[in-house]
Amino acid sequence: MFDQVFKKMHGIPHESKILLFLSRISWEKGLDDLAEAWRKIAADFTGWRLVIVGPGKREYVAKLKHIFGADASGERVSWLGPLEGIEKFAAYSTASLFVLPRIQKTSVLLLPRH
Repeated sequence: MFDQVFKKMHGIPHESKILLFLSRISWEKGLDDLAEAWRKIAADFTGWRLVIVGPGKREYVAKLKHIFGADASGERVSWLGPLEGIEKFAAYSTASLFVLPRIQKTSVLLLPRH
């Protein structure tokens, strides 16, 4: 039920599975690579929606929205901006799969924050 409330709040169809990116939106996060990958797989994953959550510089976010919107796969991308507290928790708990592409080769440890 919690996931359905989150989906309704953000205009995501209730039957959609969510591929979640949740991080700061910047070049080193590899979102341009994610856009390319999404274009390649979106037709095979019609029941999925890519949900992008996080803060970023307005100009860079606009550039990424243009890249993601270049074809029909962009219709299944939701840009939620930054989320905090319970909404951030809801994004993680609603997601079917979490993705964090990175350009820099560093170790990544993801821990839920309360």
